[in-house]
Amino acid sequence: TGSPGFYVSDSLAAKAFITGATCVPHPRGCAEYCNDVCLRNVEVKTDACGAHCFNYTMRVSDGWTSFDYPLHIDQSDDNKHSFEAVLPKGVYEVSFYNQDGTLDDAIELEDV
Repeated sequence: TGSPGFYVSDSLAAKAFITGATCVPHPRGCAEYCNDVCLRNVEVKTDACGAHCFNYTMRVSDGWTSFDYPLHIDQSDDNKHSFEAVLPKGVYEVSFYNQDGTLDDAIELEDV
């Protein structure tokens, strides 16, 4: 395209925090090219909550926008769980909610 940017899935989850960028659909579908944005894929891995995490969501908020990301389960190991978010540079608050929509404050993250 000639300008800096990223290809992302055309899903709401991939574009939830992209603001100020123009995203153009790829001709073959399933993806969009977003100009003038620098993104990173953030993966939060956990095995701390065991089997009861299967219906959890990870809520990410930047103070203006919030989005709930579903849990991904490693097909080769049911004890490995992860949440993935595509995020531009910024400061985010992360929290975890169970299937009833109740905050689970027993799951904590450390800054890295």
